[in-house]
Amino acid sequence: MKETSNPAYGMISAIYNNNGSRSRLFGTAVPGYNCIRIVISAAALVEDDSAIVNCVRETKRLISVDVSPLQFAQFMTTSNRGSGVPCTITWLDGHSIDPPPDPTIPRERVAAEFREKMAKIKEQCANFVAEAKLMHQKASINKSDRDTFVHLAEDIVRTVTSKLPYITDKFAETVDAMLAEIEANKSCAPPAPPI
Repeated sequence: MKETSNPAYGMISAIYNNNGSRSRLFGTAVPGYNCIRIVISAAALVEDDSAIVNCVRETKRLISVDVSPLQFAQFMTTSNRGSGVPCTITWLDGHSIDPPPDPTIPRERVAAEFREKMAKIKEQCANFVAEAKLMHQKASINKSDRDTFVHLAEDIVRTVTSKLPYITDKFAETVDAMLAEIEANKSCAPPAPPI
């Protein structure tokens, strides 16, 4: 038996990983319970005079990456477009790589923006009420007071009619995109192996 190594010899494998725990993957907003692990290793050719076919064996793992089923499908179907598809590096240079931090999910970002806008509206309403109370205490209300009152009311109406529909639309778009990603991951995932 003779084993031959060469820097150009390698092996690549794709493993469907359904380990039951949530995977944090770079480049996807939807954490999943399954992913595809792509492993690239250095290899050696094993020649045996008594065997009909020569054998190739892994000698050293070089890199492992995890991708969602949707990312894998995009990788396979979008060659020569852009600079690639996001992946999560899990092994490099002989070391395991820690999972990426939890991503800011678009839904959470839109919800935070919505809370911020609502806080501004609340502040505008509080100013409006405070101004109304001040005017209520006055013996007489002049034109400047009435103009201030109308201006504050118009600001509230403008904020509500211009910003809230935009935020609502962004929220709906974000939810639709996440649902599409979830559906795509489900439809791209290979069937679970039989138990």
